[in-house]
Amino acid sequence: MIGLGLILFMVYREIRFRRSLVSALVVAAFFSSHVQMIRTLSEIWCEGLLYLLVCLLWAWSESSPPEKNSSPQTARSTRLAAACFGQGCLAGLLYLTKGTGLQIALLYWLVLLFYPHSRRLLTVSIAAFLLTCLPLLAWNYHEFGTPFYNFASTHNMWFDEADEIWYDDPETLPTLATYLQSHSFGEVFTRLSEGLWLEGKMALQLLWSDWRLPEGSSSLAVLVHSTCKAAVFLFMGFGLLTRRSHRPVTTPLAGGFFVALCVGLIPSFGWYARLTNEPRFLMTLMPIGIVLGGRFAADGVDSFRAWLRGKSLSPKVLGWIRKTAVTGGVIWGLSAWFCAQIFLSRTGQAPPPRMPELAREILAKLEQLPSGSTIAFGPSHELPTWMARGDLNWRATPWRTDFDGFEKMLAREQIGYVLVDRETAARRPYLAPLVLSMTPPAGWKPLARIRDAEGFFVVV
Repeated sequence: MIGLGLILFMVYREIRFRRSLVSALVVAAFFSSHVQMIRTLSEIWCEGLLYLLVCLLWAWSESSPPEKNSSPQTARSTRLAAACFGQGCLAGLLYLTKGTGLQIALLYWLVLLFYPHSRRLLTVSIAAFLLTCLPLLAWNYHEFGTPFYNFASTHNMWFDEADEIWYDDPETLPTLATYLQSHSFGEVFTRLSEGLWLEGKMALQLLWSDWRLPEGSSSLAVLVHSTCKAAVFLFMGFGLLTRRSHRPVTTPLAGGFFVALCVGLIPSFGWYARLTNEPRFLMTLMPIGIVLGGRFAADGVDSFRAWLRGKSLSPKVLGWIRKTAVTGGVIWGLSAWFCAQIFLSRTGQAPPPRMPELAREILAKLEQLPSGSTIAFGPSHELPTWMARGDLNWRATPWRTDFDGFEKMLAREQIGYVLVDRETAARRPYLAPLVLSMTPPAGWKPLARIRDAEGFFVVV
C-alpha cells in the first residue's frame, strides 16, 4: 500500500500542479514496470516508507519555497512557520524510519541556510524534528548515553568486511576514530573510489536494465517496451538540449535539495558498498530523479512538436505521427498491464512456506527452556527464530575467534545455551567440539540432538 501511495502521489502531483500528462505517464510507466522497485516496495523493508517521506519533503519544499527577496514580515508569517514546522515533523519521521533520515534532514537544513530570511524559521523546523523524535532520542540517551546513537553509523560503516557484524566483544567494535588510526589515506581513497564506481554501475542498472517487463513476457511486448523506454530517454535528452525555451523544471529550493541529496548520500552509499551494495539504498533518490526526468521528457516532447510545426508537414503526415505515438503508448500500457496480471496470477499460485519437520522438532525442544533464556545461534537460515517463543533472546555466534574466546563471550554475556545446525557449524569451525563428539567438552551438557537427511540441530 505504501508503494501504491507513492506512485499515485507522484502521478497526481504531475497532473494537478505541473499539468503535465507526459511526465505523469513517464513516472507511472517507470514505477509500474521497474522490477527492482516493485520487489523492494513489496518486501518488509523500511525503504518503502523512507521513499514516500523523502518525496513528501521534497514536494513540500517545491510547493511553497521561500523566496530570497521576501520581506521580514512575510518570513515571519504563520504560513511559513507552519510549513517549516510540518517539514520538521516529516524530517523527524524520516529519522524514526531509518538512520539515514538524520542525514537527509541535515542536508535539507543546509540548503535552507542559503535563504537568509529562513534561518530564524530553521529553528522551528529543528524544534519540530526534535519533538517528533523525542521518544527515540530519550531511549538512545538512556541506553547508550547519546541521543543520536546509531549502530550503523557508529560502528557498522567502519567495518572492513561484512562478517564483522558478527562481533565477539562490543568493546572491540571499530569507530571513525579507530578506523582513521588503522587505515592510511590511500586505503580510504581506494575504498571510496571503488564504492562510487559500484554505485555508478548500480545507477545504470536501475535506470535501464531493471526497467523491464517481468520474465515470461512476449517478445512483442518486450520490443514495444524497449522502444518506448528508449524514446523516453531520447526526449529527456532533447528536453535538456532545449532547456532555455521551457519553464524551470523545479524551484531553486527543491532543486538544491535534490542536488544536496545526491552529493551527500551517494558517497555514503559508495563507502558502504564494500559491506553491502544493494539497490534499495540508491533507490532513495530515484522517485525524485524520475519525476525530474519525466519533466525533461515532457519538455522534449513539446520541443519536438514545435519542431514538427516548423517543418510545415502536411496534416496527413502529422496525423500518422500522432496515430503512431498513441498506438505505441496504448500497446505499451496494455502489454505492461497484461504482464502484471500474469505476474500476479503466478504469485497467487505460489505454495505457502513449508517449515521442515526438523525445525518443528527443535522449536518444540526450545519451548522447554526457562523464561528469558539467551541462546547463541547462527548466522543461519535453517531455523525461523521469529517463530520461537517470544521471551527467548538470540545472540549470533562471533566471527573470528576460537573455542576459548567463544566460552569467554558466553560467560561475559551470561548466555546459557548454544544451538548449532549445519550452516552454523560450516561457518563457525571452532564449534566442532560441540558437534563432532558425542561427549562434549568439560562443563558442557547436551540437551538435544536431532538429525535427519536434511540436516541436524544440537542444543547444549
